[in-house]
Amino acid sequence: MIRLLCGLAVLPLLLVTLLPVSAEDPPGPGRSTHEMDGIRYELLVPTLEQGKDGYSLLVMLHGNGGKAVNMVESGRPLLDRGFVTVAPKSTALGWTTADVAVARKIAAKVIAQFGIEKHRRHACGFSNGGWNLAPLAFDEKLRFRTATWMAAGYNGGKPPRHAKKEMGCLALAGEQDGNRGAAEKTVGLLQKKVKFVDCRLQPDLDHAYPRKLEPYWHYVMEVMEGRFTAGDQRTYDWVESLDAARREMAAKKVGGFVYVWSSEADEKETALTKRYQNEALFGRAAGFFGRQLIAVKLEQKDAADLIAEAKVKTTPAIVVFKRGGAKVSKVITGKTSTSKVAKAFRSVARDRKLPD
Repeated sequence: MIRLLCGLAVLPLLLVTLLPVSAEDPPGPGRSTHEMDGIRYELLVPTLEQGKDGYSLLVMLHGNGGKAVNMVESGRPLLDRGFVTVAPKSTALGWTTADVAVARKIAAKVIAQFGIEKHRRHACGFSNGGWNLAPLAFDEKLRFRTATWMAAGYNGGKPPRHAKKEMGCLALAGEQDGNRGAAEKTVGLLQKKVKFVDCRLQPDLDHAYPRKLEPYWHYVMEVMEGRFTAGDQRTYDWVESLDAARREMAAKKVGGFVYVWSSEADEKETALTKRYQNEALFGRAAGFFGRQLIAVKLEQKDAADLIAEAKVKTTPAIVVFKRGGAKVSKVITGKTSTSKVAKAFRSVARDRKLPD
């Protein structure tokens, strides 16, 4: 049924040998059009200033009848983060096995041109591009760090050898999308095969590009690269006021938690803050239980009353509230793990069973 909605057949995962690619001079900043083996592709390149810390790569496969120009423009918000975006155009309405094979060669060429390191490579497919994403995203030699299915879902193909320790996968779709089921099933199908997998749904959206989910998608790509900014954590819908959050906890009779961080941390504390944001709070189980709670994010200088109430001795810290918000249930400081955070969140969540 899902494939009929897209009018597509699933491509087999053929083993295509990538030819050695010489490192030609990279194209200059901005958008440009190129061609390889009969496939045209659009390229969006950051300026030297935008890419001063090194380049990342995002390869995007369009949907049935889609345009490469539209897909490559989706990478424009990532220019300031050093992302080179590549969008090939299929020879037919949708992707053929031969087209995807050329897309892999294009990716290899761009990687060589810009010297893109293996931990900064990402692949995404929308609709038809999603159904045909695995042969590209799971290519052993290209070694992508993330794979994202949009308005589609994982439909087969063996993840690469590095996937269990290094790869993150996302399925993003509209709540009314006919392919929602495939997106949701992606989590169960891949959760033991990759390091991280999650599914997010955009409310009031049918079969269309999930634009409102872009900030989370961008965040996941950067976390999987190892990037980190203290205080920037996008797994939850954060409330900035503890008083407002506690009123909401009381009104809804739900639990909550506060993440306290410091912008004036020393090197050791900064490393711990990164672990909290990129691992402990980022994990799938912690995210599932934590999103049932009212989430608050406070910088240390704004959390004096909470620090006194909960007897917080060091930051970063996570203070978990019982349902209703009147009492503290748990305080987490020092070294922690996603399983420990998930356990604390689960203890005050309404739905305590993690879905497959």
